[in-house]
Amino acid sequence: MSILYRYITGGILVAILLASPGSVAAQSSDQAQLALLRQLVALLQTQLAELLAQSATPQRTQTQYEPYNTSVPERTINLGKYSNTARSVSQIPDERAKFFFERVRELTPSKYLPLIEQFEVRDFRGSPDAQVFGHYRSDNGFVWHFYIDREYLANGFSQAGMDELIVHEVAHIIGDTDGTPFEVRSRCHDYLANNIGCPRLDSLYMKFVAEFWSEKQLDEMQRRNSITEQNYARNPGSFVSRYASRNPKEDFAESFAQFVLDDRNSHRGVAGEKVDFFDRYSMSRSLKEEILTDL
Repeated sequence: MSILYRYITGGILVAILLASPGSVAAQSSDQAQLALLRQLVALLQTQLAELLAQSATPQRTQTQYEPYNTSVPERTINLGKYSNTARSVSQIPDERAKFFFERVRELTPSKYLPLIEQFEVRDFRGSPDAQVFGHYRSDNGFVWHFYIDREYLANGFSQAGMDELIVHEVAHIIGDTDGTPFEVRSRCHDYLANNIGCPRLDSLYMKFVAEFWSEKQLDEMQRRNSITEQNYARNPGSFVSRYASRNPKEDFAESFAQFVLDDRNSHRGVAGEKVDFFDRYSMSRSLKEEILTDL
């Protein structure tokens, strides 16, 4: 039982005792009441001193994690967990999974690699091929789990396809991490806020959304969550891929992947502007340079 709990309940119980018509205090002399009150004060003073001493003493506390990306389908089956260390990955029994996660470690920029806590092989049963899942920590940071689908590994994949998939998922890690520490929810559209707050308005992701996603689109996203077909059809040339039109986060990740991997920017119109957006910021340019050194 915590000191705080005992402190509160102890005071309440004694107060009830004093106030009760059948209590000793109610039936005894003023002197007996005074003695009882002194005992109460002494008890509360002792418990308060313990509470203050505990709060002043450095404690070894475990970091608290709060789910941030809660979109991992409940139907998925976990087929293997591996910590994000070179030794752990090298011992993954499945060669394709080992190859994939080694590639993740190579392509993830050094600033963000330590934030990936765990690699997992999952059975997504058709969709998606890969996914990152973030936990927001009590110290205003993130830890991430990087998932790959068993079927994707089993079906085989090209080097170029794998690299694009990894850079896309890494873009999610970059965008969400750059958005911390979160601001109050009222600072942004309700759709962009999460269970913790609103991403920093000066973050790369929020600048991207402010430039390319209208209030009307965000309102519709909030009502429907995903409007891929409508979005893609209504806005020809506005997305680098159909998948990018699912929501702002996928648009950001797909556009960033094209910025890194399509050096000539083969996209035109708004889609091309989204790719060029990243070239305006030193942060994304340096991330691109670091990723390309490992391609």
